[in-house]
Amino acid sequence: MSVISADGEIHPSERAFVDAFLASEGMAPLADDEIRVYSPQEVARYVPKHRREKIVELMCEVAMVDGLGDDAELRVVRAYGSAWQIPEEKVETWLWGYEHAQSSAARQFWLRIRRFVLSSRWENQEP
Repeated sequence: MSVISADGEIHPSERAFVDAFLASEGMAPLADDEIRVYSPQEVARYVPKHRREKIVELMCEVAMVDGLGDDAELRVVRAYGSAWQIPEEKVETWLWGYEHAQSSAARQFWLRIRRFVLSSRWENQEP
């Protein structure tokens, strides 16, 4: 809920994703008044430590389900990853992977060009 609520706009595909997850866990869909941004500390007691990494990965997926992660959504994902001690590299890899999986061919092409241009720019910098 925290991710899909972060930007103030809940896309139907985001809500469907969360509802499907809750159903797979044997839980009812959340009521509209339960949809808000929760801090990692608020929900930590409900999520066993051994499941936290998978939950953060699912947060990465839902952030990208509507095609592009909003900055507010990405901040929430990263906050959970940090609070729950998920390596930043894993979180960034998941975000990158789900962004590409949900992107059109034209967007994927643009992302590859952008990454190539930026990475070559960084590699050529002198200390």
